[in-house]
Amino acid sequence: MGLTQAKAGFNPLPAVSEELDAIVRSDASDPQGIYPGQVYLDEAFSLTNLEETVSDHQVLHVATHAEFVPGRPDDSYILLGNGDKLTPSYY
Repeated sequence: MGLTQAKAGFNPLPAVSEELDAIVRSDASDPQGIYPGQVYLDEAFSLTNLEETVSDHQVLHVATHAEFVPGRPDDSYILLGNGDKLTPSYY
C-alpha cells in the first residue's frame, strides 16, 4: 500500500510504485516481487482496503508519509492514499 501523489502538504513519493513492484508479486508469472499480494496505490490505499487486506496477509508494507508526535497519539498519524489520516487511537 502506498502513496505516490502530494497530499496534505506533503511532497509526492514518486519511487513508491517501483518500491511496491519490487516487493509485491501480483501473480505466479510476475518476475518481480518477493511476497504474493496486491498493490494499492493512491486512492486505492484507503482505510477500507487496509482493513480488508491486513487480515489476509502475514506481511503488510506501507510506503507513505506519517507524523508521530511523542506523548500525543491523537496528533500522530499515517497518511492514507486518499488523504485521510489514520491515528493510533483508531484501533
